[in-house]
Amino acid sequence: GDFTLDSAFVGVSDEAACVSAGECLSRLRAAWGRRLLTTIGDHELGKMSLFGGAGGLRRRSLERCESDLGLSRFWMQPGGDGLVLIGVTSTLAAWTLFAGETPAGERAWWSRQHEEHLAQINQAFADLAPGHRIILCCHDPSALAYLQALPEVRKRLGQVAGTVIGHLHSPKVWGVARNLAGIPRISCLGVTARRY
Repeated sequence: GDFTLDSAFVGVSDEAACVSAGECLSRLRAAWGRRLLTTIGDHELGKMSLFGGAGGLRRRSLERCESDLGLSRFWMQPGGDGLVLIGVTSTLAAWTLFAGETPAGERAWWSRQHEEHLAQINQAFADLAPGHRIILCCHDPSALAYLQALPEVRKRLGQVAGTVIGHLHSPKVWGVARNLAGIPRISCLGVTARRY
């Protein structure tokens, strides 16, 4: 996730942000081909700016992620040897955290997408065989509490071999955020926060 600079803070509904995400994704796809697995990051959907309060989620951004950029809000892929990789859209899973950043006229639509996404994730976990090990790909760790609250996810926590988080940015941003806000240790769903 976060394939765009999100210069207008409204995700890829902004043309420049969509072009930048498309350029990034085309380079990644050229390098990795079908092996590339992606999730939709919060900056693709829109994110309120820290200074000035501009921006926020936009319906058109999620629609363009799927139609123009070929990103999926949910995917499930066998990884071989009993391993299953599952990719989710963290902003959709944790949408109630971002409801205040959503235009009033779009909130009902986002709420439906949120409920449908959680139901899809819950059903995917329900459909897994007991012997499957799971690698969860979830951009923003704030969604993990929402996922852990799903009954079928809770039943299979022991099958989660690990969770990949992309939201933690670079070591420089990580260090600033840790110093300003104190980033806690993430210890659910197989996550141990580390910088790479």
